Amino acid sequence: MYRAAGLTLFELLVVLAISALLTLLASPSLTDYLARKRLQTASAMLHSDLSRARLAAISGNRRIVVCPGTPNHGCLAQSHWAHGWLVFEDDNRDRQWQPAERLLNSNQAVTPLRVQGNRLALEFFPNGTAPGSNATLVVCDPRRPQEPREVRISLSGHIRQLATAAAAQAPCAEP
Repeated sequence: MYRAAGLTLFELLVVLAISALLTLLASPSLTDYLARKRLQTASAMLHSDLSRARLAAISGNRRIVVCPGTPNHGCLAQSHWAHGWLVFEDDNRDRQWQPAERLLNSNQAVTPLRVQGNRLALEFFPNGTAPGSNATLVVCDPRRPQEPREVRISLSGHIRQLATAAAAQAPCAEP
């Protein structure tokens, strides 16, 4: 006797219910994973742009400035880096980008993240140093303030990124 091959409607509904349940169980961990990756990516972009700025200063024997801002508005007068940042050759040494100065890179906003720094601009000298004071840029998600990341720049120009301690959460809290 010949028996038809295939699935019944009941079997298909059971498989569909199980897959929906597994999707619901996996979605919170996927959301957490994506939020962590977004934070790590923004921190890595900032670290990469700062490293390239330092390398450009050394290889070109020029002063290179990295500041929060956009090509349309230039450098911002505040240390909120989440709107984006500019990397440029500072020919007139005023630490402000003008269209006549060579723009090496610009990075767009990293919303919904916040990037808060303790310096208005970072300047790399031709010997690779970053004068002024040590700089710290905190990258965080206001919806997850317990997991901020830092990009630190020393006076010698050394740049590193790391996960921060709980004490650095203040810039990440909602205003």
